[in-house]
Amino acid sequence: MHQSNPVSAWFSVGADVWLLCFEAAAHAEAQRMVGEKMAALFELQQLAFAGKLGETAPDAVGKTIAHYRRAVRANRRRLTR
Repeated sequence: MHQSNPVSAWFSVGADVWLLCFEAAAHAEAQRMVGEKMAALFELQQLAFAGKLGETAPDAVGKTIAHYRRAVRANRRRLTR
């Protein structure tokens, strides 16, 4: 990209570096969130195999949603600080 004004060129470089930092942070956060969701899935599978999600389908659905809600709430708290 050709810039005719040196100040404009430095501004462009600064903006590119700033965006790259956010991109790296977003990638790290996405990896963390996926890892947390996989851990939540593993925990949920263990609860299901142990029969701890309830005896009826509505009970199992409610406990499943509550289980994932805790993981999502933790993400939301971390991201809004």
